[in-house]
Amino acid sequence: MLEVTVLGCVGAIATILSIVGGTLVASTNDNVQVKGYYLWFVSNLMWVGYFIYNRDVWPFILYALYFTITVLALRKRMFKKIKEL
Repeated sequence: MLEVTVLGCVGAIATILSIVGGTLVASTNDNVQVKGYYLWFVSNLMWVGYFIYNRDVWPFILYALYFTITVLALRKRMFKKIKEL
């Protein structure tokens, strides 16, 4: 029987957000891409917490890097929007 745990739910939600976020980032529409980056932001943060809790170093490093890249991409987009005003 499948045992449902909080940690398992976090992993499932992070997986779904990662997939949906990646799909949205692949869009040609800028607004849709930004929404995808925000979903990635949340999912990568969830993965970082997940791997910290599990003390799993290498996936933690990978998702911490993904999280950083997502923050930099969102920051770049925000500055681009400010310059357009």
